[in-house]
Amino acid sequence: MTNSWLFRFSLLVSVATLFVLMMGAVVTDNFASAPATAAGSAAFAIHRHAAESIGLLVLIVAIWATFGGSKQPLAKKLSWAAVLGVVAEAILGGVGVPLPASLAFVHAFFGQAVLGILVAVTMLLWPGWDGPATPLTDKGWPSLRGLSRSTAILVMLQIILGAAFRHGFTGVLWHILGAFVVALYGVGLMVLLTQTQGGQPLRPAIVTLGVLLGIQVSIGMVLISISDASKAPAVVLYSTVSHVVTGGITFAVTIATAMTVWRNIKAAQG
Repeated sequence: MTNSWLFRFSLLVSVATLFVLMMGAVVTDNFASAPATAAGSAAFAIHRHAAESIGLLVLIVAIWATFGGSKQPLAKKLSWAAVLGVVAEAILGGVGVPLPASLAFVHAFFGQAVLGILVAVTMLLWPGWDGPATPLTDKGWPSLRGLSRSTAILVMLQIILGAAFRHGFTGVLWHILGAFVVALYGVGLMVLLTQTQGGQPLRPAIVTLGVLLGIQVSIGMVLISISDASKAPAVVLYSTVSHVVTGGITFAVTIATAMTVWRNIKAAQG
């Protein structure tokens, strides 16, 4: 049986990782507009120290899971993958401030990837994961398993597009198109799961995902509507940071939903 305290600790580390991502977004916004400001330097210091703390906590999760906290082999492997991700983040973050655009983009992507891995680890460490699942049948088309997996992948790609736009590699159009596709898949998954007979255990997660997608689209519309960022720097900062954090939460909920779907829903029989 999984150690319930390890599950709680891993959950706490996942939530704390969101704070690091939030401060990373603050750093990006401050150094993009005014690299020499005291606010930017303070934000960087907070981001760096919080990231160092998270690195240590992730290492504890990996050691704990490996040597006595979990009987899930995948949880152990993923926890060490998270450690490697943190090490890569530390190397990238240590290059200097501000980071070159290419490294800043990779740094932003790796941060979200580490969060996604930690969420998967936390799900596997959940004490009820090895218990009896709700036996639901996937009717085949569209496959709930495939749709949930595709939605999680699309959310990750959308996060990549958002990071690419923030660091000047792509225009906003690709991010807008990505948001439309993610919303389409998310709504489709929500409709199908809420209509699945006996799928009540899955409904809270998918409804939460729908709400988060609505919030993300709304924040994105606010950002797009600002024609001159210099006239509303506070609005841009708060909206950008909220967009990044909500994107991370959406990614986390999507992974949790997909894993729950795969755990509970049996594949359609040929």
